[in-house]
Amino acid sequence: MLGLSVVAALNACSDRGGRGGDGAPDPAGVDARIPAGVDARIDDHRSFAPSIVVAALEVWPIVTDAPLDLGEFTTLQEAQAAGLATIREREDGADVRTLELENRGDLPLLLCAGTLLRGGQQDRQIGQDLVVAAHSKVDVDAFCVEPDRWSEGTGPATSFEAQPCVAVEAVRASAQYGRDQAAVWEGVGRANAVACGENLPPTGTLLATFDPDDEITQQRREERARAVLFRFDQLRRDGAAVVGFAYAIGGAPVSVRTFAHPRLLESQLPAFVTTMCIEADLAAANGDADFAARRADLAAVVALVHESDSAGEEIVKTTGSSELRVRRGDRSGSSKCLLPALGFSLATITEDWTRR
Repeated sequence: MLGLSVVAALNACSDRGGRGGDGAPDPAGVDARIPAGVDARIDDHRSFAPSIVVAALEVWPIVTDAPLDLGEFTTLQEAQAAGLATIREREDGADVRTLELENRGDLPLLLCAGTLLRGGQQDRQIGQDLVVAAHSKVDVDAFCVEPDRWSEGTGPATSFEAQPCVAVEAVRASAQYGRDQAAVWEGVGRANAVACGENLPPTGTLLATFDPDDEITQQRREERARAVLFRFDQLRRDGAAVVGFAYAIGGAPVSVRTFAHPRLLESQLPAFVTTMCIEADLAAANGDADFAARRADLAAVVALVHESDSAGEEIVKTTGSSELRVRRGDRSGSSKCLLPALGFSLATITEDWTRR
């Protein structure tokens, strides 16, 4: 069982003055210890490590003593860079909510809800976690994040490029758990209004939020993202099996996400960290003078994992090789993406808990 003894060991890692196993200084941020007596576990095998605090953002790595190796997977961005995957509008007619994904590679693709796609008739986000088998073509659930463009076209104009980020929480949750396109657009509008001010993008794309006009803002976001990723690298170098993360902004828990194995987290983490830092930036712009100084109660983060437990579990049909089980609570949603696996009837490859 991974209990408080392991958490204590990880606390000891944070006592090294913010330095990694090779003595390199942490570029920014402060490691925060887990308070004595706090139950820092998700379950018998997964626990929260000490968090890193960067301005208004607080991030807890999640570690395990029982990683589950389900084999090798790749991301959509990696497969596209290698010329092994294409995602495009449907060949039988463009449909806002459905795209076609072809995986020509030898590895299955793991897609996470909120993954942003640029191109096609309008920019989209992936609607739910999904595994797409090697050498297969499937329909993919999607939501529009560019309300003021619909470009008619054929050929390459109807294809998309996966971006190195996911949608901000309000946009992501409105699709993943609310299944509400209007709420997605409202979230896009709010994010762009804060990020872009009077320089709103003519097509209303959410991707404008990720591309600030001023270099100082971009440098600040990148520095904070490096600090968070450094913390995860530090834990890996110290021998921890890091399989997930939780984060809070301005003292309010936002999301918790885990993967079956550290390799899966490593490939997906940079996109989520990029978005966490942008969310924190946007929230701080709307917050009061004390916003960045507020810290989350870890008990509230743990509670987020259990808030949707009382909601009925729904088995969501997917077109990939995975099964999705979703709970839609009043204040949060949760999902499990499962795969058939040797020795298991179904094995969980991803889990997500997000406020609504």
